[in-house]
Amino acid sequence: MITEELSQEEWTGLCKRINFETVFGQADFLEVYCKVYNVMPRFFVVKEHRTPRAALACFSTSGSIVLPTHYFFNPVWLDKNQGEIILNRALQILLTYLKKSFTRISLRLPVEVEDIRPFYWQGFEGKTAYTYLKNLQNLSYHLNINRILKKQCPYTFKIDLWSSSLEEFHKRDLISFGFRKRTIYRVFQSFKQLHEQGKMLIVNAYEGSNLVGSDVLLLDLNERKAYMFFISKSHGHYKGGLHAYLYNFIFSYLGNEGYKEIDMFGADYESISIYKSKFNPRLIHYYEVKYSKVPYLLDTGKKKIKLFLSRILQVLTS
Repeated sequence: MITEELSQEEWTGLCKRINFETVFGQADFLEVYCKVYNVMPRFFVVKEHRTPRAALACFSTSGSIVLPTHYFFNPVWLDKNQGEIILNRALQILLTYLKKSFTRISLRLPVEVEDIRPFYWQGFEGKTAYTYLKNLQNLSYHLNINRILKKQCPYTFKIDLWSSSLEEFHKRDLISFGFRKRTIYRVFQSFKQLHEQGKMLIVNAYEGSNLVGSDVLLLDLNERKAYMFFISKSHGHYKGGLHAYLYNFIFSYLGNEGYKEIDMFGADYESISIYKSKFNPRLIHYYEVKYSKVPYLLDTGKKKIKLFLSRILQVLTS
């Protein structure tokens, strides 16, 4: 097996051939993040006798593979027709190639990547994170949510356009979550451009003419999957059941549009996860992996020195 770096055109052609067209790997989507975060797209494929076995898209800057934003999963494709041995070997060959080319590597793996032992074997550190997946064809909820939904809804909902007033509405929440102003600007720029591409859905909730709630979702038209990138806080409307009505409207709307599931995000935060769990989603884990050449070389050097000294000690005491 060998690893090859591809051009953007070659990557697009490969994705069509192997039927791998996740929104995170599409050229126009990647271009938005490249412009907003000043990074470069990089594409790699592992081949065995000219047959693809694994593929990866990522971003790089200053000799490192980086994650420019939380709102991204690295597109990783594995030939699921192959067994564990071949897939693990393909991943290790890919990672060996990347380690020779980059001093630092950060990846957020999609939920489909369940086995990260090859990353550990190549000196990566791994972190387990969690998200919620909701089946949009089965809108069963916790009793507390059903109790709210039985009442007459005091809100109206609208599929809206991106606007400066919407940015102001979401800004206060992002600041409360610890986002810096420059980061918020970039997040809004990326959301705006993705919305212009038709990849972003804006659902707003109104009480009369007042905007009281909003959700920003990424749409994957090919996989029929949505990603709940950001939903506003209730701001005094919690007791009125704002989020229960808003979530239910979004789930129903997406289901009617033919979407199969939604990634709800937020499962790593206790207070958020408690509430989102009431919509009966499926808790699932994914991995974030990191590699840094200097610590890896130091650790490898220490192990070699310990082995060398242990052998000397064995000779002296024999």
